[in-house]
Amino acid sequence: MRGERGQPSWLNYEHLADAIPGGVLAFDNEGRTIYATDRAASLFGTEPSELIGRSLEQLTTSEWADVARMHMRQVAKGERATFDFFFLSAAGTETWARVSMAPAFEDGAVVGVVAVLFDISGERLVEVKLREAELRLREAAAHMPGVIYEVRVVSDGRLLIEYVSEAVKDYLGIDADTLILSHQDAVPYLHPDDLELVRSKVAEATQTLQPMALEFRLVGPKQIHHLYAASSVALSEDGSVLISGVAIDIGDLKRTETMLRASQAQLNAVFDNFPFECWTLDLQGCYVLQNPASRARWGMQAGKTISALSLPREVLEDWQADIDKAIAGEIARRDLVIHMEGRRNHFARSLVPIRDGEVLLGVLGVTVDTTEQRRLEEQLAHSQRLDAIGRLAGGIAHDFNNVLTAIMSCVRLLERRLDGPPRRELQIIRDGAQRAAELTRQLLAFARQEMVEPRHAMVDEIVLKSDRLLRRLIGEDIELVTLANTEGWEVVVDPVRLEQAIINLVVNSRDAMPRGGRITVRSRCVDQKQSIASVDGAIPVGEYAVITVEDSGHGMTSEAMSRAFEPFFTTRHESGGTGLGLSSVYGFVHQAQGYVTLDSGVDEGTTIGLYLPRAFRDETETEQEATEFPASPGGTETILLVEDEPLVMSVACQSLRMSGYTVLQARSPKIAMEVSRAHEGHIDLLLTDVIMPEGGGTELAETIRAERPSIAVLFMSGYASERLSIEEGKVFFLPKPFTPERLDFQVREVLDSTLPKD
Repeated sequence: MRGERGQPSWLNYEHLADAIPGGVLAFDNEGRTIYATDRAASLFGTEPSELIGRSLEQLTTSEWADVARMHMRQVAKGERATFDFFFLSAAGTETWARVSMAPAFEDGAVVGVVAVLFDISGERLVEVKLREAELRLREAAAHMPGVIYEVRVVSDGRLLIEYVSEAVKDYLGIDADTLILSHQDAVPYLHPDDLELVRSKVAEATQTLQPMALEFRLVGPKQIHHLYAASSVALSEDGSVLISGVAIDIGDLKRTETMLRASQAQLNAVFDNFPFECWTLDLQGCYVLQNPASRARWGMQAGKTISALSLPREVLEDWQADIDKAIAGEIARRDLVIHMEGRRNHFARSLVPIRDGEVLLGVLGVTVDTTEQRRLEEQLAHSQRLDAIGRLAGGIAHDFNNVLTAIMSCVRLLERRLDGPPRRELQIIRDGAQRAAELTRQLLAFARQEMVEPRHAMVDEIVLKSDRLLRRLIGEDIELVTLANTEGWEVVVDPVRLEQAIINLVVNSRDAMPRGGRITVRSRCVDQKQSIASVDGAIPVGEYAVITVEDSGHGMTSEAMSRAFEPFFTTRHESGGTGLGLSSVYGFVHQAQGYVTLDSGVDEGTTIGLYLPRAFRDETETEQEATEFPASPGGTETILLVEDEPLVMSVACQSLRMSGYTVLQARSPKIAMEVSRAHEGHIDLLLTDVIMPEGGGTELAETIRAERPSIAVLFMSGYASERLSIEEGKVFFLPKPFTPERLDFQVREVLDSTLPKD
């Protein structure tokens, strides 16, 4: 930019000012700017016209304005001046300029000042940095844990010490001055195993005069020191080579490095052998590491993103959203379901940011296959549901057994009193009661509380025996195939209940094939080497006699399979099914310490397996034959009857008295003890219920035996005999419901087996 017209003639040399590499300013004698070149204006971050008319105070701080005026006064005397000048640009940038001022003459008088400004901000910055570096270097040298050195390489291979810092004493135990003044050779202090490496490096540096770096060991009086040396190499005036540098103790670093390698090896071992899938991502979402479990599942390669996986779009979107969340510094957890290889797989996935302090480095991911856990949880829930239903069913059946005992006993007592053949009405009541008793047995079988008579039994014999009955139960349009091959294996079961279980399964299969089909009943030996799933848990390893009933019927839905063994659940509403067939099978098998399996699918038929543990007969064991209940001769003994159910109490008391016995009654264990202590005569038999609201029959028996050691005990209950626990003496048990004949027979049997013989 040029000055305005009317300016002094000495400003006609603008072309010379533009050629100067610095910026040019011209001031009048009052210190106001009257001329500025573009370069000068750019230093101030403005245009030349903006500088015209400004005073020194408007160009810089008052302090630096004073400095400039001082030099301008010197120039006004006709002298020249050079000085450094500081100001702030329009943008606020700190700027340093080296200013050369000269007077401007007109007619021999000084009429102004011409100043040339050179930007030296970079130089000043370098100077500042150099001063700071020098200070830091001095500070570092004073506190440096290593050694500063200078050695001269001589022709015979020696390394003469020209200079060494005081820190050398910590390594060699020798003062620095001693080493310097004597120009000792550094070679003897080097570890023998490192000499060849040091000589090779020195020879190379001597030839190339290039910087040298190496690791070596110094042998001190007490220990060996591991050092790292960085050196410069220079040729001295006499032609010898000087090597100058710093040697830093890296012993701790080496030990840390060793520990890190060991730690890394341990981490790799854990990472590679972790039972779950582990992987890491960088901040771009690319895979970095994968352990073998993760590679086997997903096959992802390093450097690839999640989008490379062959997974459904919605799964990839959720996965990417979790990755983005983790990269943003948050923890992302999700349970997900993925259909893979034709099955439904459950996973629990966690993505955790990897940090170094506050710096985010990447993402660690862990994926756990929870498919088996979910299956076990569902089995547990199913088992707990069956157990709860079983408890309810058992309680209902127990109360119902009390009612049936009263009904059946009353029918038998009425038949005794009536002359002639039994009336049809009584027969109907008796038949109905027997049918109800069968229903309660099925409920108790499901609840595993039914009275059973287990004994050693040949599975093949029971299967073959069932075959004859089964062929009369199924229609001609159904083919029945029976295959018995357990090689003589035995199990401990109630044979009647096992046969009933097979019949229930076959009847269910028949009803599932309204248009005919094929049913296969098979028994076989299985030596189970690993556990497999049953309907409510895992079947442990062991030897089992397995009975399977397989049909070609319409099969079950997943919902029907989940409820198949619940009591009262049935899909045969039209045919009047009770829903107790499979539930009673389930209860019976579990009571026999066995397991049930179920395999079915819509239009794929159904296969139900009964896994019964193989039993080995003790040579001393003998089988007990089933006992009939002929008419009892009765007796005159005294019986203490304890029963909380009034109906059972009434009919039992009436039946026993009709047989000649003296009966003492009690509604609870507490009352029974009071009756026993109040009765001065002999009590021959305690006939007690097992389960009562105010106490158990077993505890009552133990208490009363302490006072009457010779008393015989007969328990009665609708629950299983496994609930009994008597420390001494044989346990006698009367299952409910019972008839007067069975009551009289069993009372007489207990008395005859326990009372002393005449």
